[in-house]
Amino acid sequence: KSKPQGNKPGSVIAEPLTEKPGNTTGSSPGSKCAGWDHVVAVDRELLNPKTDLWGPKYWVKMHLLSEKLHGPGQEWNLVSARKTDNSAMANGPESDAKNRISNKEVLYYDVSVNSYHSGKILEDFPANINVKWGSMKKQNNKYLRDKQLGNFPLNLGKPPLNISESALIDIKSAGRDLLISLGLSRGLAGNIQKERTQGGGNFQDKDDFIERMKKVYQNQSRPVDFMAEHWHFIQALIDSGKAKL
Repeated sequence: KSKPQGNKPGSVIAEPLTEKPGNTTGSSPGSKCAGWDHVVAVDRELLNPKTDLWGPKYWVKMHLLSEKLHGPGQEWNLVSARKTDNSAMANGPESDAKNRISNKEVLYYDVSVNSYHSGKILEDFPANINVKWGSMKKQNNKYLRDKQLGNFPLNLGKPPLNISESALIDIKSAGRDLLISLGLSRGLAGNIQKERTQGGGNFQDKDDFIERMKKVYQNQSRPVDFMAEHWHFIQALIDSGKAKL
């Protein structure tokens, strides 16, 4: 079942969730998705030089209830999100739930868009999504929620408002390979991605990035001063106009 937030997706709940489809069937994203017209305008890259195919490279129409969990590609189940956020969902709650139902477990799976960004255009893009999932038990021929198995909060960044802004790579949400292509070491790029995908979600701003990365390096087996050893690489990218934070 789904509950909208105004005219945008709000929450989607699948219960009981099993390996067999229920009242919905998984499918690829359809044409309608809040915010997608803006994505197409600002994320325009040459995807295939041979066919002269242009389109979004860093953004996708993301299922709230995954296609692999019988989520349809309909407007009420889609939000515009960065590929990195989509990967975080896929590698986190979706992967765990898929493995469990493949092993004949019966689950509940509850996805909520807690908030959207504010402002014209930005209001169509989710700011925070939370996924809760757990086991269900059968009682008097009805499935009831039993134990919670996971809780996955995800903070999503704002989209660029124009093409010139989109040309700057946002370090807060860029993936490992993209950071390496900018010149960061594999170790630094990997640690940034790991903290974002396995730590506290997307970085909120520059201060949040600095504080969290300082803790990452402080907690290593051989503690390192992030600001002294690594920050100048980040600052150089910002000063060069190649990236933003």
